[in-house]
Amino acid sequence: MEISDIRKTFEEFVGTERYLNFLATICCSNKENSRLKFKQELEWEKFVSEYGLGYKTYQEIWSLFQYCHLHQVELEQDHAEIIYGTRRSPTEAERRTINENYPYANVVAYGPCWVEDAKTKEVLYCSKCREIYGS
Repeated sequence: MEISDIRKTFEEFVGTERYLNFLATICCSNKENSRLKFKQELEWEKFVSEYGLGYKTYQEIWSLFQYCHLHQVELEQDHAEIIYGTRRSPTEAERRTINENYPYANVVAYGPCWVEDAKTKEVLYCSKCREIYGS
């Protein structure tokens, strides 16, 4: 089964809302030392068992889902400027606009309230999301 087929079949398997939550868990995590939520682990185990797939470790799952579900393109690596300090949380309307138009633009990275030495952070981004964000 091709990667795009696995993604599509898994979305059909769990439903769109749970699939998007699954993607949010993965895309907001670190490949090396993170894991799925318990219920997501159970859903994934059932899915791979039913379809005879070999993606078992979190690192394998993480790599499989590094794409923009909105534009259907693989995410690319870049370095984004880290913005330190307390900031206002986005409003519900702002959050909806981001999620519906450019969820993986990742033009900046947010750090903690205090300033650290790091000036940039490695991020994954969607080139089409960045195009839309910049226009």
